[in-house]
Amino acid sequence: MNTQNVTLAIPKDVLHKARKIAVDRQTSLSSMMTQALLDLVSYGGVRVMNPFTARV
Repeated sequence: MNTQNVTLAIPKDVLHKARKIAVDRQTSLSSMMTQALLDLVSYGGVRVMNPFTARV
């Protein structure tokens, strides 16, 4: 898969929480964002349960 770097503006509190979740799940923030976007485009924007978007 070809990849492209992107820049995001994310509220600091959200970023802090997301980084903690990534550490807890032994993955990277980049990997979590990639998976969330893949799910979004794969399901046409329909919300689905997955370990990266489910509320804990």
